Amino acid sequence: MVDFNKQPNAKDQASKGRNKFDEIAIIVGGSHANAVADKLTAAGHTIINLAKGGWTVSEKNVAETVDRLKKELELNPSAGVLVIMGLDNSVYFGSDRIGSRDAEA
Repeated sequence: MVDFNKQPNAKDQASKGRNKFDEIAIIVGGSHANAVADKLTAAGHTIINLAKGGWTVSEKNVAETVDRLKKELELNPSAGVLVIMGLDNSVYFGSDRIGSRDAEA
């Protein structure tokens, strides 16, 4: 587990040519995940933000997100943290497979 509050060793970081912290985090989810990504970025963390307002768990959204994750991991193989906030919007929606607010859809 990554301690996002750890204090980096400046000499070690400079020798690695990295930012303030060692880990790159990928954030996935809806608008709340977007807010988390913004806060972590402001705190000096390297974030790949794949969050999208209104994102819910559905077959289509999950498939699209997996494709995006694969591409990002190919470009950033050192990304070591994956934060998935997939249920925050879904709890407000019905129980259907497409993530509709209308459970009868």
